[in-house]
Amino acid sequence: MKSQAVSFSLITIVALALSACSPTIKSDESSAQIELAVSEVCPDPADPQCVSIKDENVISPTEFKTAKVETIAVSESEETGQVDLTFTQDGASVFQSMTKQTAGAGASARMVLKIGGQIHSAIPVAEAIESDKLQIRLSSSQDAQELADLIQSK
Repeated sequence: MKSQAVSFSLITIVALALSACSPTIKSDESSAQIELAVSEVCPDPADPQCVSIKDENVISPTEFKTAKVETIAVSESEETGQVDLTFTQDGASVFQSMTKQTAGAGASARMVLKIGGQIHSAIPVAEAIESDKLQIRLSSSQDAQELADLIQSK
């Protein structure tokens, strides 16, 4: 596996080949999850189908796929926080499929990440990611433990 990085404004998502060195929580596989969808940038932000996600306007996805999470690790510093996820086998398959779809859909395509019922980011994906790990890096104004709690709460 190779490491790949995709960044978006306040949230940076990095697929990792190795797990992070932070404490790991084995999640309840029936509840820990994120939702993923493929969308594209809105040509007209005034379009009622568009939704603003951080600094990006994208067409609001109508269908999300669930990626189950096996483990969650949180680490925080004064400057940033991060949440490291390891997907279940099925969750990894969903994640890999969604990155492949997004990468293949062109430059205006975005992978939309929804956590705890809230859309958190819309990121460009240059190429398919074939890892079962995902690292979500947060800005100093975002709380990594709160995000991890949302992932665990369904």
